[in-house]
Amino acid sequence: MKKRTLCLMLAALLLLLASCSESKTNAEEETTPSAVSGGIPVEQTEETEETTDGREMYAPELPERNYDGYTFRIMSRDDSMHSYPVHTRDLIAEEQTGEALHDAVFARNAKIEDQLGIKITIFTENETVSETTPNNLVEASVMADSDEYDMLATHMIYGANSAVKHVFLNFRDLEYTDYSKPYWNPSAQKAFSVGDNNYLALSDFCFSSADNTHCMVFNKKLAEDFGVGDLYGMIREGTWTNDAFSTLAESVAVDANGDGKMGEDDVFGYFIGGTSGLINFLFAADLHVTAKDEDNIPYLDLMSERTVSVFEWAYKLAHSDCSYTVSSWVSQDVPRIFGADHALFMTTQVGVIEDLREMEADFGVLPYPKWDEQQQNYGHYVDGHATLMAIPKTCRDLEREGIFLEAISYESYLSCLPVYYDVLMTKKNVRDEQSGEMLELVYNSRVFDFAYVYDNFGMSFCFSNLITSNNEDIASYYKKNEKVANKMLEKNIKAYGEG
Repeated sequence: MKKRTLCLMLAALLLLLASCSESKTNAEEETTPSAVSGGIPVEQTEETEETTDGREMYAPELPERNYDGYTFRIMSRDDSMHSYPVHTRDLIAEEQTGEALHDAVFARNAKIEDQLGIKITIFTENETVSETTPNNLVEASVMADSDEYDMLATHMIYGANSAVKHVFLNFRDLEYTDYSKPYWNPSAQKAFSVGDNNYLALSDFCFSSADNTHCMVFNKKLAEDFGVGDLYGMIREGTWTNDAFSTLAESVAVDANGDGKMGEDDVFGYFIGGTSGLINFLFAADLHVTAKDEDNIPYLDLMSERTVSVFEWAYKLAHSDCSYTVSSWVSQDVPRIFGADHALFMTTQVGVIEDLREMEADFGVLPYPKWDEQQQNYGHYVDGHATLMAIPKTCRDLEREGIFLEAISYESYLSCLPVYYDVLMTKKNVRDEQSGEMLELVYNSRVFDFAYVYDNFGMSFCFSNLITSNNEDIASYYKKNEKVANKMLEKNIKAYGEG
């Protein structure tokens, strides 16, 4: 009991030290795919240091329950592909270590375990061997009607593949979950639902999913050397557009080693730190692959004159002498090349910022540019490597499942998210106050799309695949594949709806 009491005291202390501001999200106002409004706190100041800025107003009204030591079992990938525990640090912490985020998770779990009489445990499988293993194990368990897991923390795309096999419960069947609350991501709720069915969800329980949000970083030393000017000011003034970005990037292409050809030892305006980041220029331009009809059914909505224009712009930039590409964002070449001052700009994922800690030159964080100054919103898609939540169909107690997920999602929002954003991102990793502001903008404009996770018809990844395969004609590709794509989309919708 003394240990639990200390944990609760620590949780309260963390709330005071890691406070932040957040606006309420109205899930009913979201469109699909949509940007998340709210959910990202501003950097801690003296005025906010001793308040949680109204987060308590979203506390769920849950019945008192004691589940007599029930073990809540979570299946997940491990973190073997990464230099830090991206998939598990939001789920479990076995003991206190003095590291702020780790201890916040420990205190959160201790509080929920005491509150509900539950013990949280996690099973992990080596993601380097196969990221599908957790899904395969859960599918086998469900097919055998064996109640082995209470939740699957799944790779986004592989979770979608499992969902159409009818092995997950509908989140809308849970008791006591309120998806209008800000600790449930409304963009994910909207994107991954079909009609009244929703087998994949995202709450602040899995806050590390934000690590897989695409963003930009820039080298401040090179920005000064090449007279780039005030990038943060451009964003505040609304002039940070594709043309503004490409003009600056194309002004930097230096054969630093003098060998007469451009390679990784030279200096580039634009470093593509993973080709999947090229897809985000589609979403950043306020475009999407699917939209929803009045019955919440997805339909293909990719092609337009704007889509062609954005693709042609991205193709030209990616094949310019100012650009250099590393195909995978998890490659250690990404932080190595950017960290050695070989690029002015880099597109990457937020989690890669962790790997830039030792970079000697200062760097800053930026959103992807908008297509033009008339565009109102930024857009940043969340990579398929990110975690989503799913519930195996063998779950025996929908009330317990719902109460647990609602309670721990709220507690994550209340006590872990402030530490994640304020301590880890805006203070520990990034180098300036403005980057914290830019991260807030990036997180508040996260985008999900049904077609991105069900892309067996090739319309989402075609944007990056055509660029890297030297195919300049997205309109012809779309025309050639539209009929097949619609059939595959209809098949996915039918399978998802029958879950």
